[in-house]
Amino acid sequence: MSNTVENTAAAEGQDAVIANALKAVLEDGAVIADLQGVSEEEMEQTYAFAYEKYMAGNYRDAFDVFKTLTLLNHLEPRFWLGLAGCAQELEAYEVAAEAYGMAGFLEPENPIPSLFGGIALYKVGNLEAAKLALEAGVGLAEESNKDFGAYVVRAQAVLEQMEAGGE
Repeated sequence: MSNTVENTAAAEGQDAVIANALKAVLEDGAVIADLQGVSEEEMEQTYAFAYEKYMAGNYRDAFDVFKTLTLLNHLEPRFWLGLAGCAQELEAYEVAAEAYGMAGFLEPENPIPSLFGGIALYKVGNLEAAKLALEAGVGLAEESNKDFGAYVVRAQAVLEQMEAGGE
């Protein structure tokens, strides 16, 4: 009988922990890294490691690290951009398009997710969404005070190719 009481108490304690975690996520904007006690410094070091892997052309390993980062903090657009870039290099265009979409959702004024996401959408044959994304990215780039020239030229070339009916 006491075993049942202990199990019930443990389950109630676990329910309280889950309820507090959900409250932290839903009401306070916490991310899994916060709940697991992963520091900002650890997240930045991990990001730097993933970025080094990406720059070295080790896209598979970088993808795995960026995926972990997005799970730990789903609100950081850099992590989604890293994941998307790796997926695109690995020719996993659907994954890339979804990750670029998340980055764009989190940072709507940044043209990069639309410019690169549009190309990923084009690669999977979603031409209507690709056109919308590329046009939005070009518009955002033109409104920006940063130089996105090379990316805009590439996006416009894909748009012209689409208009010509080519792949």
